[in-house]
Amino acid sequence: MISIAFGDRLESDTRYRVTVAGVTSPYLDVASDLDAEFTTAPAEFVYLDRADPVADPDGQDVIVRASATDSERRDLVRATRIQDFVVFDELVAVVTLEGDDSVVTLVDPDDGATQRLQLPGPGRVDLVQGSSASNRLGFTFTSAAVDGAEPEYLETLFTVDLTGDQTVDPVLGFDGEPVEVLAWQILPGTADAVIQTVDQSVLRFDLTCARPPQPLGQYAELGRAALDGRSVSVASIAGLFAQPLDGAEATPLPQRPIGGIVPFGGDVQLTGRGVERVQQVAVFDETTGRFSSHVVYDDGRAARILYEKTDQVGGIETFTLSPNGQYATVTTVPDIAASVIDGYPANPASTSVITVIIDVATGDTIGSVDGFDVRW
Repeated sequence: MISIAFGDRLESDTRYRVTVAGVTSPYLDVASDLDAEFTTAPAEFVYLDRADPVADPDGQDVIVRASATDSERRDLVRATRIQDFVVFDELVAVVTLEGDDSVVTLVDPDDGATQRLQLPGPGRVDLVQGSSASNRLGFTFTSAAVDGAEPEYLETLFTVDLTGDQTVDPVLGFDGEPVEVLAWQILPGTADAVIQTVDQSVLRFDLTCARPPQPLGQYAELGRAALDGRSVSVASIAGLFAQPLDGAEATPLPQRPIGGIVPFGGDVQLTGRGVERVQQVAVFDETTGRFSSHVVYDDGRAARILYEKTDQVGGIETFTLSPNGQYATVTTVPDIAASVIDGYPANPASTSVITVIIDVATGDTIGSVDGFDVRW
């Protein structure tokens, strides 16, 4: 048996040929060349397409699976007032709103079977994350206020092991108490998470509780984990950094000029190749006194624009990067002044929001969908 480890992530929908030269057997010292060919699967993502509450007050929101390179679409789940979601291999965790309170339901998209999770009580679910590798769902929970009293839980992190009895359990800190967080995310392909607590401490947590939390430092902001799960972007008054999750020293992420102007840096997605990243930035125009929005690719030497809004009419909401770094999606509002917000008390969005798909290598826009909240 021959085992081959590729030095980089493979591109989607691409044919590869692997050749191993000079192979001999234990029984015969005659060299041969072995060839194998395979084609990787096309890239797919999932997004949320909400009904327009004005044009269609009784309409259902739809969680949709789409191809990055063609017009193929498949509706996974339809429901009223979808706040958020996470897609797993065999089910979808759907967060809906009943009044101002959140409800979490596990849905089998093939047969429509549902199971409602038992939350700690009435309240709001936020910062929903999931990992198919560990079949674990997580979110923060804030209890509804009762008679003006302090809520029992405030932005408290809970997780659910979907392979177990599917109970909603709080994540415990060093003191054995439930952890209140400002930001968090599950690391790709693991049951670990990186968490920023309310005192701005950033820690790596094993959500199975097999290992104690690992402190990584204190930062004003916690960004996204790199695609390879080995580092995370963080921010302090000194700027942006890539913080390795093994506890090594953080690396600065300086802003590269765009058209000769140093931009104001925003959200960052590290690719896992050193300081290479995709980033949302804003460039100030001294002539007009206004900012233009961009999503740029920075290879550590220079930045180039992947997508931009310079007409002062539309705006960029957020972006995502496919797990292999081949595609980016950018969520935009074409006309901010004419935009109407859908009125959801949690995770509100413009009714005119669209998401465009971009080939990172070329910067070409290759498609778009009506919706937002992209998950690869």
